[in-house]
Amino acid sequence: CDNVKLEDCAAPLSAYARRVKQVQDELAILHGPDSPLAKVQNVVVTSDERDPEWWAEVHKLGWLGTNEFDEEIGTKYGRW
Repeated sequence: CDNVKLEDCAAPLSAYARRVKQVQDELAILHGPDSPLAKVQNVVVTSDERDPEWWAEVHKLGWLGTNEFDEEIGTKYGRW
């Protein structure tokens, strides 16, 4: 963000959470509430953010960060 305050250049996690909920709701409408496609719960966050408090907030939302995702992919398919 160069010389711009972080809160002025990056959306807060609450905005992402709101959008994730919107997509989940749209999937339920599109596929029906009982469809497995409507019950997507996994969210993977990719970021170059280094602030551990920010990542703690990501984890509080129940989302996976890139490190956890990379480890899971590495375990299943080998390192890239």
